[in-house]
Amino acid sequence: MTDHNPLLRNILTPLTSSSASANHLEPQGRTLDATLTKEAAFEAALKTLDVRSVFDIIRQPKAHFCEQFSELCEHHPVLNELNPELTYDHAMCYAVQIGRLYRDEQVSSSDIANSGFNTPDSPKYQDLFNEQWDEFCKVGAIAAIDSPVAYLRSLYRLITDVIESGDDGSRPKIKLDTRRPDLKDLLIDQQSTFTPLPMLNIVNDVLSKSIESFLDKDADLVAQEMMNKRHPFLFPYHFAHQQCQLSLGQSKHPLGSINYRISQPLPTGRDARNEYGQHAHASTIAQTLLAGLSPEQQRIVTEPTPFPDAADVPPDVERAFFKRHYGVEVSPGHENPLTTLGTFMTQTGSSAEQVEALLATRQYSPTHSPNCLSPDPVHTRAGTTSTLPSSSDYGACYVNGANSVEALKPATASEDNSLKLVVQVTDEGTTVRLANTSLQRFDRLQRMIRLQRWMNISFAELDTLIVAAMRAEGEANLQMALNDNTLRTLGVFRYLSGRYDITAEEFAALLHDLSPYADKNRMPLFDEVFNNPVLFDTPLTLDQTEFETSSSAPEDQRTVYQLCASLGLQPTAASLERVAHNTRTYVGTLRRSLATVSSFYRQARIARLLSLTAQDGWAVADALGSDAYHQALARGTLRTEGNDPDILDVLMQMDWAVSWLKQSAKDITTVRTQIGLDPSALIPTQALVDRLNQLHHQSSQSRVTYQHIRDLNLPNNASNSIDWFIEIRRTLVSGSGLVNALPLQPVDDVRAQLDEALLSLIEPMALEPGAKTEARNALCQLLLGAHDAQAVLIERLLQELAELQMDQAALVLHWSGLSTPALLTLLEEAVDDNLLTVEHFDPTLLSALQTVVRHAHIATELDLSELALRLFLVSPSWLGAPMHAQTPSLASLYLLERYAHLVHEADVPDAGLLNYLTLANAPGAARLDTEALASELARLLNWSKSELLTHVLTLPDHKAVNLAHVDWLYRCKQTGDDSGLSAASLQLALTLNVQSPLEQWQAMGNAAMAAIR
Repeated sequence: MTDHNPLLRNILTPLTSSSASANHLEPQGRTLDATLTKEAAFEAALKTLDVRSVFDIIRQPKAHFCEQFSELCEHHPVLNELNPELTYDHAMCYAVQIGRLYRDEQVSSSDIANSGFNTPDSPKYQDLFNEQWDEFCKVGAIAAIDSPVAYLRSLYRLITDVIESGDDGSRPKIKLDTRRPDLKDLLIDQQSTFTPLPMLNIVNDVLSKSIESFLDKDADLVAQEMMNKRHPFLFPYHFAHQQCQLSLGQSKHPLGSINYRISQPLPTGRDARNEYGQHAHASTIAQTLLAGLSPEQQRIVTEPTPFPDAADVPPDVERAFFKRHYGVEVSPGHENPLTTLGTFMTQTGSSAEQVEALLATRQYSPTHSPNCLSPDPVHTRAGTTSTLPSSSDYGACYVNGANSVEALKPATASEDNSLKLVVQVTDEGTTVRLANTSLQRFDRLQRMIRLQRWMNISFAELDTLIVAAMRAEGEANLQMALNDNTLRTLGVFRYLSGRYDITAEEFAALLHDLSPYADKNRMPLFDEVFNNPVLFDTPLTLDQTEFETSSSAPEDQRTVYQLCASLGLQPTAASLERVAHNTRTYVGTLRRSLATVSSFYRQARIARLLSLTAQDGWAVADALGSDAYHQALARGTLRTEGNDPDILDVLMQMDWAVSWLKQSAKDITTVRTQIGLDPSALIPTQALVDRLNQLHHQSSQSRVTYQHIRDLNLPNNASNSIDWFIEIRRTLVSGSGLVNALPLQPVDDVRAQLDEALLSLIEPMALEPGAKTEARNALCQLLLGAHDAQAVLIERLLQELAELQMDQAALVLHWSGLSTPALLTLLEEAVDDNLLTVEHFDPTLLSALQTVVRHAHIATELDLSELALRLFLVSPSWLGAPMHAQTPSLASLYLLERYAHLVHEADVPDAGLLNYLTLANAPGAARLDTEALASELARLLNWSKSELLTHVLTLPDHKAVNLAHVDWLYRCKQTGDDSGLSAASLQLALTLNVQSPLEQWQAMGNAAMAAIR
C-alpha cells in the first residue's frame, strides 16, 4: 500500500517497514491490534476503512470520515490521540497537489520547429494542450460527468457508502436494496435515462414486485392480502374499489348514484313506497355504496365488537385484536402499551393534535350553548350549578360509547369517565397517557380513526353525524353501535353534500336534534342558526316553556319572529303554519325545546338545501308521499325494520323530484295544480259568465229537434209507423237534442262511427234495403252536422280558456272524464237553476271546467300531438301509467313530459316513436321479436343495438313495450354516455354490494378505468 501511495505515507512521519509490523496489517473485523506501532496501526486502520488512496478519503464527507475513524481508533492506545480532522485535511492537500501534477503532465512539451527564414506559426490549442479528445463526450450524453447517470451514481454511492454504513440509531435502517431492489439491476441506456415515468407507476411496480415475491407471485392473493390487512391504518386497500372511486368520481357518477339514476321504479306513485333506487338489491345497498367505502371498510365499520362482555374476554381474542388492528403485542394482565400517547400515535399514524380532536379534549374540549337550558344537566360540579359538558356529550360520544367503561370506572358527580389525556410524572420523566381506556373503547377508537380518514371530515363533525344516526333509531340502538343505518347516513350525506351546500353537523340535525355543543373554537350550531346575530333584545332561549304561533302574547310573538327570521319562514298559513302543524302533529306540543326547534329547522333546512322555499318544500314532500313524508320530515327518524321510507329515503326522492322539475323547466306549484292537489286558477268572473251564457245560446241552435227529423221525410212502414225521433233518442241523441258522446277510437272518424251506430239501429226495421240506406244516409248527415256544430262550440271555449288546439278538445274532454254533450248538459242545468252568476256559480259546472282546463294546460304545455294523446288515451298501457280521469297522476304527467322531451329535445320522431309502440304491442303473429324491436328502438334513440339489447334483456318478456320502458332505456343511454361505461358495466354496477366476489369488483374497476381513457 505504501509503495503505491507514497503521499499517503507522508501524512505521518516517514515509516520504516518491518516484518513484524507487516504480519499485523490485516485487522480482525473492526478491531485493531493494540500491539502495533503507530505507523502500522494507522495503515491497518486505513485498510479497515477500505482506503487505498487519498481520493478514497476525500470522496467521503469530512464528518462521516471523522466519525468512522474515531469509532475505529478510540480504544487503540496510540491512534486514539490522532486528530481525524487533521488527517482529512492532509489528504485533501495531497489530493489537490496530485491533481495539479496531473494537469501539468497533460500540457504538451514538444518543441515547435523554428527557422530563421520563416515566420513562426501562431500558437495553437492542440500544440499547447495535448487534449485526449477520445476521453470527451457530447453535451447531454449519459456518460457526461453532469448527466443524470452521474447524478444517480453519486446518490447511489452516498446512500450505500455513507448513509447506510453509519450508525443505525434507535431503529434498524431500511436499506436501499430493500426499498428499491430494482436499482441494482437497472439497465442504463438512453431510454431508461431520459424517458419520464409517472411516480405512481414506479411505486406500484416496486410494491407489486415485492408483495408478489412475498406471496409467491399470486396476483389475486396480493389483492386479497391488501384487502384483509388492517394495520397500518392505510389498510385495508381495495384496488378495484379505488379504481371505481377515482374514475367514476370524475364523471360525477359514483357507485350508488347509478342505481338511482337508472332506477326503473320512480317515486311518482304518491303512495310512500320505497322502490326508488331498487334493482337487484334494496335501495339501502345503493345508499351504503354512496359512502364510498370498499366492502372490507364497510365490514370494519359494521362488524360486531369482539368484546361484547368486557368482564369475560378470552386472552387469545384480545391478543389477536390488538395485533391485527393496532400492530402491537398485548399480553392480558399486563399494561397495554397503547395507553402511552407516543405508542398510540405511532401505531395509528396520528399526530398529537389529531388525538386531542379524537378524544375531544384540551383545545377541542366541548362547550355548551348558554341559550339552551337542558332540563337534565349531564355533569354538574359539586357545589355549582353550571353545566360542564364532557367529551361524552360532544366530540367523542361514539368512542366513549354507552356503558363501555362503566364496570371499570363509573361516572361521578365531580368527574366523568370519558377518555382523556393525563400527564404522568415519574422518576424516569414525564409521560402523557390515555386514561379511562377499555377494550371496547380501543375497538371504537380504531373504527373512528379509520372512518374519519375515509370520510375526510373532522372528528367532531363525524361524531355528531354518526351519533345522530344512532339516536334517530330510537331505543333500537342504545348500545351506540355502528350499523347499516350509519353507512346509509354517511352515503346520503356524501351524495347530497357533493350536490348541495350542507355540512355534516347540519345534516346530523336533519336526523336528530340541533347540536347545542361545539368545541372551544366554534359556535354551537343552535346559536349559529338562531342567535347569530341576535336580532331581538334577547336571544332565542330554550327554557322548555310552551308557545303558540297564533298567540298574541309578546313572548310567543317574539319566538315566532325569531323562528321566521332565522329559518327564512313567513308568518303565514302557507309557510310557518304548515311547518308548525307538522311539528304539532308528529312531534308534540310546541315548546321552546330542542325537539321543537329542531323539527322547525329540519323542515326549513331541507327545503333550503334543495333551493326551495319552505312552502315549496312542503309541496314537494306532499306530492311524493303525503302525510307519511310530512312525518318523516318533522321527526327525522331512521327505520330499524321493514322497508317504509325514512328521512334518508325521502331526501333521495325529493332530490329526484327537484332534479326533474329543474330539467323539465317546471315548478312544483304548476305540477300540483296539474295533478289536482291544488285548485285550478280558473274562478268565476263576469267575463266567464258572459261567455258561458253565449255558449248556451249557441248550443240551443245546434240541437237535434223533432222538426229536423220530420224535415228529412224518412221512409216509413205502412203497417207499423216508425217514430224516427224517438228511435234516435234511444242511443244517438239525448233528450235535449245533444248528440251522445262516441267511444274514443285510435283513428278519428266520426262519420264511420255514426254510420255504424245507425246501421245497428235501422237494420232490424222492416224496411226495404234501399229505404234503409236512404234513411241511414240522411240521419248520418244530420247527426254529423249537429255533432260538429256542438263540438266546435266547446273547441272554441277551450281555445279561449287554455289555448288548446281545436283538434284536441274532444281528447282532453275524454281525458277529463267528460264529453261535449256532458259539459253542455251541465251548462244547461246551471242556467235552468239560475246558477250562472259570479255570486252564485254552479259548483259542479265550475269543477268540470277546472278539470278540463287542468288537462288542457298539460296538453298545451307539453305540445303533445293529437295522435300521441289519442293513442295514450285509447291504450293507457302504452304509456306505462294510468291515464286517470278527473286528476292526472304524477306518474302519467312525468311520462308525458318524458315523451315530449324525447320528441322535442332528443330529436326522436313523433311518428316513429308511436309506430314503435304500435309494433311492440301488436297482437299475435304481427308482433316483432326482441331482436327486431331492439333494432327499431336503437335506430330511434341513435344507439348501438347491442348496448340497448343488454338492458332490454333485463325487462319482462325481454321487450320494451311502453313509454316507461323507453324512458328507462334513454336514461341508461345518457348515463352510459356521461360515465363512459358500457351497458354491461352499468348492469354490473347495479349488482355490486359488500358480498360481491372479488372478480366482479375487478371487472367493474377495469371497466371504470377504461371509461376515462
